[in-house]
Amino acid sequence: MKQPPETLKEPRKHGNMEFPCAFYDSICTITSVSHHWHEEMEILYIEGSGYSVEVDTHDVTTEEPSFYFLNQEQLHSMKLSADCLEYAMLFRPDMLSFSSYDLTQQQLLLPLLGQKLLFPSRIPLASPAGQELKTSLLPLLKSAPAPSAVSLLHAKAVLLETIAILSSHELFLSSESGSGRDSQRILTIKRLLSYIHENYTHRIYLHELADLAGMDPQYLCRFFKRSLGKTLTEYINSLRIEKACQSLRDTDDKILDICYDCGFQNMGHFISCFKRLTRKTPSSYRESLKFQEKSIFRN
Repeated sequence: MKQPPETLKEPRKHGNMEFPCAFYDSICTITSVSHHWHEEMEILYIEGSGYSVEVDTHDVTTEEPSFYFLNQEQLHSMKLSADCLEYAMLFRPDMLSFSSYDLTQQQLLLPLLGQKLLFPSRIPLASPAGQELKTSLLPLLKSAPAPSAVSLLHAKAVLLETIAILSSHELFLSSESGSGRDSQRILTIKRLLSYIHENYTHRIYLHELADLAGMDPQYLCRFFKRSLGKTLTEYINSLRIEKACQSLRDTDDKILDICYDCGFQNMGHFISCFKRLTRKTPSSYRESLKFQEKSIFRN
């Protein structure tokens, strides 16, 4: 597999050599995670309304509670509302490998490590496989165990059982079944998004992106909208607002400085985009964060 652009690689490390997995949850919070990839495999469980999950630019969201599987280096993004419950586990598949060359190594584990077999993007909780995962996998995701030899052994056992469940229901995908054209499309999207993430702080010109993709500018606009469901302008502004929200939350910088630091050319356009995407002005957004902190402190 060709290595995707480094810019979209998540810098955060999940787990370490002694405990090569990590657990997270986002309960009663509004979370937006822009397009990125990481070397670890990720398993999510999400229930609630008002959320979306994209995998390789495809919207795989459903209204029903579901498990989501993200393969290594797979481009993805996610948005959660305050009505959602989300639990996640990230791990390196090689933590499940054995030294003996038996049937599981030959037919399942090594093909997964070599990405010849791929996990499915989504499994509804109500499906037959989902019901089995509800008994075994979901308790592990919700428990988020502290690192120890025993908890790691249990996590490995549950992951191996997860692989067995998916295999018994014939849910694994073959990477060889995907078209070369679609793979090239994903690589082009990764290249474009990497450039946008590197350069969102200043003006981005259409001809620069067209040259990067090797496309006519008009065709690029249609290609991008068809792939991501957003125009280039909508995506760039959405990313800039996401970065502005981080600055409003994590710094005391002046709103005017945040406006220009995030690539907007004037305050009016910044406030208009911010209100359209968050339904708040930048100042009211920052005030709402302070109110939440005070409420938590009082409780």
